[in-house]
Amino acid sequence: MQIALSPPTMRRGSVIHAWPIFSVLIWEFIVNSLRPSLQRLFSLCMTPTEITTRLANEVLDPMKRAFVGKDEVIELLGICLVGGENLFILGPPGTAKSALVQQLAARMEGRTFDYLLTRFTEPNELFGPFDIRKLREGELQTNTEGMLPEASLVFLDELLNANSAILNSLLVALNERVFRRGKETRPLAALMFVGASNHLPEDDALHALFDRFLLRVHCDNVPGERLSDVLTAGWKLASGSATKSTFAELIHRIRHAGIPVSDRRAVKLQRVIAASALLSGRDRTDKPSRSSRSPCACFICHG
Repeated sequence: MQIALSPPTMRRGSVIHAWPIFSVLIWEFIVNSLRPSLQRLFSLCMTPTEITTRLANEVLDPMKRAFVGKDEVIELLGICLVGGENLFILGPPGTAKSALVQQLAARMEGRTFDYLLTRFTEPNELFGPFDIRKLREGELQTNTEGMLPEASLVFLDELLNANSAILNSLLVALNERVFRRGKETRPLAALMFVGASNHLPEDDALHALFDRFLLRVHCDNVPGERLSDVLTAGWKLASGSATKSTFAELIHRIRHAGIPVSDRRAVKLQRVIAASALLSGRDRTDKPSRSSRSPCACFICHG
């Protein structure tokens, strides 16, 4: 049973002192995970350091164990979450950028909004359409249900594709945590915005948007020596170390041949190979049938 307690006053700023830096979402996550008999005691006794310690131990550290080679990105996600700042992640597709944000929100029991921006993205796609019922009454009001204004954590993929139609609204949202459309102004629930791209801004018009992301980090495929760890973590149906080791070596060879293979595709490909083995009547994947076409061949031809 969850009870409502008075959280510390929320105030956005870069100066860290006492309670103001801790947001309502972090407070509710920690308080509501306690037994009811301890919740009131917690509200009186827990210090800011103890709160952040629990955040690290119960949210960030498990994420580090689940996502191989992403410790730096996870650390910065935690810092930005507590500090009320935004994070920009630079890296190619398939390196778990969106998965990290979604996992953080899930562990915090918060709402996530993620969207892939294009040059044609319109404000309605991010902030919501006009409420038709209100529009019939002559009132312009945005229906934000399930959209960016109601999310605790916001992930904008290919951020630097933002066009002039959404740029001004995004700048205000990132800097002031409010949404403005005409006469309508409402506060945003977002604790943190995470933007991602596989390149840095080339258009001068995007430099103001890029500047709103105080911290920036590179997120690439994990080093080759840790590929087996990625496959182990990503493949829940792994049946033996020999198969995983053999597959990791195969991915190394494909990459060495100049064929790009993201961590995400590597994890998915091993499941396809396992499925192919099962359909061929085998319970192992290290002895391919000569009569069946290997999924790797399809991957190499069309990958």
